[in-house]
Amino acid sequence: FRDATRVAGTRPDLVEQMIGANPFLAQTLREYIDQLEQVHSALMHRGHLLPILQAGHLGRTTWEQRNTDSSATATVQIDLRHQRAKAQLLQIGRAGGYLISCSTQLATALVFDPDAPLTGE
Repeated sequence: FRDATRVAGTRPDLVEQMIGANPFLAQTLREYIDQLEQVHSALMHRGHLLPILQAGHLGRTTWEQRNTDSSATATVQIDLRHQRAKAQLLQIGRAGGYLISCSTQLATALVFDPDAPLTGE
């Protein structure tokens, strides 16, 4: 909910740039919908829910460990007025990073490979 409302609070034209140029979003949404359908089916047929919950728990705990390993993460700031800003944001997203704050001129992102240069190419 927090992340969805943060996106909803971001300028629509910036969100359009972030998601419209993301070639992985449609596939990710399809996979998410498939997972929700599996949960729905398991709820309707009782008894098949535990494996789904275990997989979800493993995914979340793995994600949390990745985010708390400070040696493997860093924050970077992107000047949104710069011509390479879009390409840099896409590069961060492709590497699994994500925005943690955004204003009209500056975006702050969490990156998981602090040594990788943001080329914007």
